[in-house]
Amino acid sequence: MTQKVTYSDLTKKQINAIDLFVNPKVTSITETADKAGVARKTIYTWLDDENFNEVLNEKIDKFVNSQTAGVWKSLIANAIDGDTRAIKLFFEMQGKYKDRKEITGKNGGAIEIEQSAREKVESRINSIAERTAKE
Repeated sequence: MTQKVTYSDLTKKQINAIDLFVNPKVTSITETADKAGVARKTIYTWLDDENFNEVLNEKIDKFVNSQTAGVWKSLIANAIDGDTRAIKLFFEMQGKYKDRKEITGKNGGAIEIEQSAREKVESRINSIAERTAKE
């Protein structure tokens, strides 16, 4: 049975880097490395470390969970104020709306394409992760 990794298993600089990764105002590996006082290469080494990632992912999960209520309230407030994007997202999240587009093919036949909000978000997250990995 593996033992759970905690902050006490990491260095002060690793803990600082984790806090910076969770901070939405810190937007790049370079900025994280600079503020943590380490080289970018060190950050990438840590990102390959299972213990570091375990603590990082736990911290990210806690941060995301702590923000859910506020984000939800903001979405609803924007929808109530008439923001059509917020209204659309709200109904997509409720499963009451799917983005449907009709495209006419070569022979004049309709081709139906559906992409849920979840698929769009997952696609966006994957593209950001790929871009971040290249840094």
